[in-house]
Amino acid sequence: MWRKRTADKVAAVMTAAAICMAGICNGVWQTAWAVDSGQSACQSDCPNDPGNIVKRYVNFGSYWQEDTNGDGVANELDDKTPITWRILWSSNSQALILSERCLDARAFHDTNEKVTWENCNLRTWLNGTFISNAFHAEEQAAILEKEIVTAGDSFTENKGDIVTKDRVFLPSEADMTNTLYGYDGSYNERDTARLASNTVYCATKSGRYSAGQNDTYWLRNSGQSNNEARAVMANGIIEYLTNVDYQGHGIRPA
Repeated sequence: MWRKRTADKVAAVMTAAAICMAGICNGVWQTAWAVDSGQSACQSDCPNDPGNIVKRYVNFGSYWQEDTNGDGVANELDDKTPITWRILWSSNSQALILSERCLDARAFHDTNEKVTWENCNLRTWLNGTFISNAFHAEEQAAILEKEIVTAGDSFTENKGDIVTKDRVFLPSEADMTNTLYGYDGSYNERDTARLASNTVYCATKSGRYSAGQNDTYWLRNSGQSNNEARAVMANGIIEYLTNVDYQGHGIRPA
C-alpha cells in the first residue's frame, strides 16, 4: 500500500499489507517508531536474517484483531484495534507499507481455475471490502492508487508481467526477496524477516495456527501453474504450489 506521509511524523513503518500513499492528511499518519534489529532473532537453522536492518513501524487504520468484549472469541462483534504496519520504503510524500501481522485469511480465488492477480477474487476483496472495513474516509483519501507490476517467471505458466492499478495489494515475491526491505534475497531460504504471526481474529479462520504463532500468507504471484499462487510458509520459505481456492493462507495487505 502506498500512502501519503508527513515528514515531521514518520520515523518508519511495518505492515501486513502494502499501501501506496500520496500526501497525508492531518491526523491520518499516526505516531511512527523504529526498532533496531541488530540482535538477530535468527537461530542456527535460519542463517539469513538481516540483523542490521532498522525496522520502522506505524499505526494506520484499524481492523478486527483481538477479543475486546471478553466473550472468548475474536470476531466482528469486537472493537477494531489499530493496525501496525512496517515501512518498507519511504521518500518525500510517499511510503510503501506492509502489515506486521496476518490480519485475515481467505482464498486467493473462490474457485480452482486458472487465474492471475489481475482477475482473482482476493484482489477485489482487498480493494473493496477490506478498504471499507479497515480505513475511515480520511484514511482512505491518503491511500494512493498505483501501477503495480507482478513479474512473470520463465519457470512458470505465467511468463509475462501483469500490470494493474491497485490501492491495496498483496506483497510479491520480488518484495519479499528485496534485501533493501530487509529480506533475504533467495526465495528458498528460511528467513525470519519474512515471518508473520496471526492476530487472535485471524487465528479463528480455517486452517490457521493459534494467535501469536507464525503462519503462512499469500503473495500475488502465480505458482507453477496459473491455478496455483505463491505463499510464504511459516518458516519464511516461499513456495509455489498452493491451489488458488485454498482457504488457509493468511493475508498481509500492502
